[in-house]
Amino acid sequence: MKILYITQLFPFPADSGGKIKSYQTLQLLSQENDIYLICFSDSALEASYLKKVKDFCKSVQVVYRPEVTRRFKEIPLMIIKSIFSLKPFEILRYSSSQVTDYIFELLQREDIEAIHIDHLNMAQYLPKNKSQKWVLEEHNIESNLLKQAYKVSRFPLKIFYLWESIKFWLFEKKYWNKFDEILAISYIDKKNIVSRGINEKKIVVFPPVLKPNNRFSPKNKKVILFAGFLSWWPNSEGVYWFYDNVFHLIKKKVSKVEFWLVGKQATDRMKEIAKKDSKVKLLGYVRNIGEIYKKVLVLVVPIKGGSGIRMKILDGLSAGLPVVSTFFGVSGIDVIDGEEVLLADKPDKFADKVIRILTNKKLADQLSVKVLKFVADNYSEKKALQVLSLVYY
Repeated sequence: MKILYITQLFPFPADSGGKIKSYQTLQLLSQENDIYLICFSDSALEASYLKKVKDFCKSVQVVYRPEVTRRFKEIPLMIIKSIFSLKPFEILRYSSSQVTDYIFELLQREDIEAIHIDHLNMAQYLPKNKSQKWVLEEHNIESNLLKQAYKVSRFPLKIFYLWESIKFWLFEKKYWNKFDEILAISYIDKKNIVSRGINEKKIVVFPPVLKPNNRFSPKNKKVILFAGFLSWWPNSEGVYWFYDNVFHLIKKKVSKVEFWLVGKQATDRMKEIAKKDSKVKLLGYVRNIGEIYKKVLVLVVPIKGGSGIRMKILDGLSAGLPVVSTFFGVSGIDVIDGEEVLLADKPDKFADKVIRILTNKKLADQLSVKVLKFVADNYSEKKALQVLSLVYY
């Protein structure tokens, strides 16, 4: 089958949750299909990156657009435009006449049998006349995410997020109905979509693929890790909550402990924290996160907002890392507190559970063994291929 795959960002290197999932799906679909990939990039791509994707795609079209990953404060004109537009900001950010023209030409030239939209904002590129199977892969429920951002933000951003959540809610309602199949990343997201009046029969849960690869050693130094896109508000708010309310409690009980932050676009406050506190290490973007996994004792997920599932958590679990998370942080992941992970929402309880792992090598090793088995049982390539075969054949 010839499949046009439209996604936000060039999926390699797979260094963020969204790109990890996109890269996996492309690889799976390419096993039995010809893939025509269209995506954006915020910078010039290395030849090796292009080759990595071209090896399993029939064609690859990348549109250079620097603003697609910039922070809000770096693109004020687009924000102003969004305020006075009925189109959500995330639609405007990825709008491109070049992509529209390329898709029109491709559909004229090739007998495309299916269009796979990865992230709903890419649905703006669906053709006016439907003559293919349309499949949507949702990574999260964007209107829910925006609504949460509204609740935690201050004026004037509060008004911006409220307006954006309303616009995206309407956009979701309009486009969800257009698709033949919707791939939800978790049962929680599926339930949310169904609650909005979408036919349950066309929604299937499509979990990510994870390959257990033990990188953990209980003999590591007492290092706590947070990994993710650092400027994304659920991540930044989580880091601040952990540092302000939890980390000082850990430092009182555990000597020589360190807190490492890994990810792109550290905020100004994170830089200030790392400058003032010698026990906080801001490592920034790390190309090979696996090397970091070998050096830490516990992965923390102090997340209290967001949507979908946290791919970085699953990535850490697949490396055998012991995890301490909020209950919200593992939403959509069927782990059990005290079995595969340790969960807590209150600062003192969260600190106690991190301390238990840092000071108890036996517990850390037990958690590592259990999470590796959990990943093998629940996130296999075989399961993912079964879902895709139901959707496409």
